Amino acid sequence: MANRKIQSRRPRVLVTGAAGSVGHFLVPALVEAGYDVTALDVPGASFPEAPAGRVRVMEADLTAPGVPEKAVAGTSAVVHAAAVVDIARSWEELAPVNYHATLRLYEAAREAGVGHFVFFSTGSVYPGGPDPMTEDSPVADANDYVRTKLRAEEALRGRPSPPTVNVLRPALIYGPWGKVLAGALATVPSVLGLFTRHLPTLTGGPRSNWVHAEDVARAAAFLVQTPQPHGRVFNVAGDEAVPVGDAFSIAFRAGGLRLHPPCLRYPTPAMRVLKPILAREVFLGSLNRLAEVLYRKAARQAGVSSPLRPRLDKEALDFAVRDMVFDNRRLKDLGFTYRHPSFQEGWTRTQEWYAEHGWVPAAAGGQGNTTIRAGKEVDA
Repeated sequence: MANRKIQSRRPRVLVTGAAGSVGHFLVPALVEAGYDVTALDVPGASFPEAPAGRVRVMEADLTAPGVPEKAVAGTSAVVHAAAVVDIARSWEELAPVNYHATLRLYEAAREAGVGHFVFFSTGSVYPGGPDPMTEDSPVADANDYVRTKLRAEEALRGRPSPPTVNVLRPALIYGPWGKVLAGALATVPSVLGLFTRHLPTLTGGPRSNWVHAEDVARAAAFLVQTPQPHGRVFNVAGDEAVPVGDAFSIAFRAGGLRLHPPCLRYPTPAMRVLKPILAREVFLGSLNRLAEVLYRKAARQAGVSSPLRPRLDKEALDFAVRDMVFDNRRLKDLGFTYRHPSFQEGWTRTQEWYAEHGWVPAAAGGQGNTTIRAGKEVDA
């Protein structure tokens, strides 16, 4: 009886999208911080492991009638990470989850007396450019996916509190359990490895911040524990602005390819010219289908059954032709620290996780801890 009373006093947090890459870190982070968790995701999803009695799993479609109301029952805070992430889809396809379900969840939280609501937006709301983007930089709805996020942001920030709304705008997210964007990059060494295991080193090009899924989760947990003023927005991004050519070289090496001189500069001008062609569905679809066939072949040869797909998204093309540099000081000024400040180290460990869990073929013949610095390779 005493144990039940102690447990009942623990505040409960609802986490939507709990089976995603960020959710797998967020649920245990909240439990470790002293919260009980309601973990919500679609039926059949692979939920994170947690101590018995601390996490209530809810397999449900957030767009279904009554689900938001049931999900927020007994919670003191909501972390809303669930979303459909695909800029190739239309507003009509994206809005039911990304916009309408978000507002329904907020209204259910308000009716239930929830005190705090953390909303996951996207760093893609910024148009990019050479100067670091702060939370006060101009935004642009470049596609329907970004539009759903911006519209949801505007609606939530315009609502009266409580719940107090804080918004996270993550940079490019990578890490274990990740299946989109960065997850696709992890498959590329296996595809190239069917033809060669030796490539020239690639460096330079537009710069972008990346952020490990664990740090995104820790940022959300940080805001649950230290709520900020209503409507406050926070960038979540690693300190490094990594050139796209260097990011490719890091990923290729971590996947077992051997990189050699000459050191080639990433062809930014050519990519900007080619982007409209590459973005056409007839080309992009054909390229993705070919890459998937080749990756399945590589996976079969290695005896791997992988949930990853070597998919080139239109969003990835944006990062390939323009700088997307984030200013992350607002969150750090509150005392938040990053656990994975180095993209090279974080990506190498992520690739190892994929291989250990059978999501990609194990790397063969990699180059160990070789670091790329200003177009040169340095043994670490």
